[in-house]
Amino acid sequence: MKKILFGTANFTAGYGVLKSRGYNDEKVSQMFKILKKNKIQDIDTAISYKNVDKKLGKINLNFFKIYSKLPKTPNEVKNIDLWIKRQIQTSLKKIKIKSFEGIFLHFPEDLLNKKKNEIFNSLLDLKKKKKIKKIGLSLYDLDIMKNLDKNFKIDMIQVPYNIFDRSKKKRRYLKILMNKKIEIYARSIFLQGILLKNSKSLPRYFNRWRKKFNDFENWCDKNKILKVNACINTILKDKLFNKIIISVSNMSQLNQILDSFKNKRLKKIPNRFQTCDKKLIDPRLWKIN
Repeated sequence: MKKILFGTANFTAGYGVLKSRGYNDEKVSQMFKILKKNKIQDIDTAISYKNVDKKLGKINLNFFKIYSKLPKTPNEVKNIDLWIKRQIQTSLKKIKIKSFEGIFLHFPEDLLNKKKNEIFNSLLDLKKKKKIKKIGLSLYDLDIMKNLDKNFKIDMIQVPYNIFDRSKKKRRYLKILMNKKIEIYARSIFLQGILLKNSKSLPRYFNRWRKKFNDFENWCDKNKILKVNACINTILKDKLFNKIIISVSNMSQLNQILDSFKNKRLKKIPNRFQTCDKKLIDPRLWKIN
């Protein structure tokens, strides 16, 4: 259970391609009771998740460690340091905690622009003042890591990794980062939930990959394994990953996931499901009405 970093993206109504219904305060409270009971301490959120800070602020978070994400730095901001510190302090106040376990840049490209030194120095100062423990990046493109200033000490990254998106090239570079003592957190393990859906109920955009989805479904049926278990099993014993970010739509899904983490008999997932087709594995490229 220590590998779980529980994501709160679905707390916001309308999140993702499947349009989350969101969580009311009662549901959030119930979910956190289950997390605490199962000794899951780490929580992943973001300043840009609408009203999630306030919902978390209504929970007793003494047991939990909160990770958050800093929004994109607006171009018109002149005092970067002041803007970043206000963002962090306002979020801490809403959540009613004293510090974050870690802060990820939601738009890591910010560390490639002209204001990169101001941004990173501000985060370093927050780290020195013990407002944040770790500095991280929430990535889609791993190449950003190659272009970072060598003086930027990154503690952790979030990176998409799932049954479809786990190329040899990606693994090779993740191993390099792991050897540099950078913590690696797998996210998008359900690919915004589409890997858990019946292929017939997916948005029309995904029709071109229907054979791939059917192949995955048939394999799960043949091996008598739930899709959610297959998705988790792909990553659970992988030494590359320090944590796995999971986000759920309901209590039933959370219980299935907890069962997956307790199940020691893991089935190896065939490599044939893997693809480098960005139009499938990168949600930023999805064209869905």
